Amino acid sequence: MSSRGVKGYESNVVKFGLVSMLTDASTEMMSSVLPVLMFTLIKMSYWLAGIIEGLAEASSALFKYVSGALTDRVKSRKRLTMLGYTISNLSKPLMSLATSPSWVASIRIADRSGKGVREPPRDVIIVESVRKGLWGRAFGLHKMLDQSGAVLGPIIALALLSVVDLRLLLALTVVPGVAAIMLLFTIKEPPTAQASFGRSEVKGFKPFLASVGLLSLSSLSFVFVVARGMEVAGQAAYSSAVLYVLIQVLHVAATIPAGEIADRVGRVASLAVAHGSLVASMVMLALPTSPLVTYPAIALYGFHRGFMLVSERTIIPYMVPEGFRGRAFGLYNAVMGLSSLAGNTVAGFLYSSLGAQAAFAYASITAFISMIPLAIIKRSGFK
Repeated sequence: MSSRGVKGYESNVVKFGLVSMLTDASTEMMSSVLPVLMFTLIKMSYWLAGIIEGLAEASSALFKYVSGALTDRVKSRKRLTMLGYTISNLSKPLMSLATSPSWVASIRIADRSGKGVREPPRDVIIVESVRKGLWGRAFGLHKMLDQSGAVLGPIIALALLSVVDLRLLLALTVVPGVAAIMLLFTIKEPPTAQASFGRSEVKGFKPFLASVGLLSLSSLSFVFVVARGMEVAGQAAYSSAVLYVLIQVLHVAATIPAGEIADRVGRVASLAVAHGSLVASMVMLALPTSPLVTYPAIALYGFHRGFMLVSERTIIPYMVPEGFRGRAFGLYNAVMGLSSLAGNTVAGFLYSSLGAQAAFAYASITAFISMIPLAIIKRSGFK
């Protein structure tokens, strides 16, 4: 693989980063005020919110699995990627019309389904656009740009909320979304790998999937984390957006270090940081709320998300050969999404019936258990 481009990356990495930045700006303009729409305007329960978030992630998981299988077979991964981005970016503005839980669920599922379609082919294109040894930094750079949009989106939302109402804000998510679709036409697709493989070549992938599943059971939706923070900050839309910005700023800050550690120290070490930071965050959120405990816990949750998403994507191409990467990314995302469905459903039930402390105590225990498969991967000799 070539190592040309910005700091050794092919231009595809930067272009996909910019596409993801615009898409995430659109998504996070919506997500930063979604708790207000769900809990204040529509007045749905935390349990129902957990079901909706879980179904959204499960639909994403299903499409990631299918898209991953297609990625290893289709001639144009770029077209599959474009389809996913288009579905997501054209569905989100419809949230401005939502007046019921079923409407919110439909838009969330459409948005996440588009995410499911685009991610496996996009991630394989990124891997094939840079040489081995730079994959961590490539995913770190992509995720940094991606999450910069996640910071930009809530900031735009905060600025617009002073001059427009919540529903018009949701409608305006179409602007960065359409810009992202247009930028996709500049992506240059690398040659498609069609390699055969044997079972012995897939090294450490099963315990890795077990680790992903357990971690996703405990890495609860931002909806619950922001809702916990609003117990301290207040219930206004402004408070929700500020807390969401805090999460995304720490997410961005973690991405480049995560990629550097994965490339220079080891992929398992980078994953260990992701798991350990989630354990600490969930334990702190399970404690009684106070500014000195709750706000740092929310920041640590954002840090965890950045490390997790870069580290997990970086390790996959080291575990599996060319020709299986699409399916590997699809399986990884499917396990993550289905586990998220289960985890958010349980958390929503616990939050509604026993309170926030019970939900985050459950997440703390599961996050700690998720570190066991990492030890198995390390003992197998995987770096």
